[in-house]
Amino acid sequence: MGGIDHVVIVNNTLYNNNTKNQGAEFQIQYHSGNASGNIFENNIVYAGSQNVWIYSYVKSTSGYPAPPATLNWNLYYSTAGYVKGTSIILAGISNYKTYAAYQTATGEDANSPNANPLFDNINSTPPNLDIESNSPAIDSGSTSLTCSVGWCNGFSIYGSTDFAGNPRINGSEINIGAY
Repeated sequence: MGGIDHVVIVNNTLYNNNTKNQGAEFQIQYHSGNASGNIFENNIVYAGSQNVWIYSYVKSTSGYPAPPATLNWNLYYSTAGYVKGTSIILAGISNYKTYAAYQTATGEDANSPNANPLFDNINSTPPNLDIESNSPAIDSGSTSLTCSVGWCNGFSIYGSTDFAGNPRINGSEINIGAY
């Protein structure tokens, strides 16, 4: 039996990772409960044709109560839209009628929109996952986590630059995603 403890995943862009229908864009395996301190924040999750955004199939128990991670300030999207029973499976539960129903029932992703992130060009090879200037990911993230939740070498846990080397904060808030 395995698990994860105090894993912090911030400012990533997850794009079409489930091409063989063997998981999800973001998958939590094994036992992990709300006391484990796992955090998933400021990430873009763009699901491909399999349309599985979050996959945490292990049901919660008294030793590992839900949720398996604290999720917030993420942006979720797929061309198929949210689909009950497919898009989100959290702690073995997948019967949320709508994305809003998932947010209400779990208390997770309260500040996480379900919207097209507006990538520069997903049809290029490789896809250009930088976001357009009118993306809903612009200035939509959070910088509330401190170094006490994960490794940051005395600086911000979010880092000072994005994947392309640009300042992480260009406007009033941090952008969601890797760029």
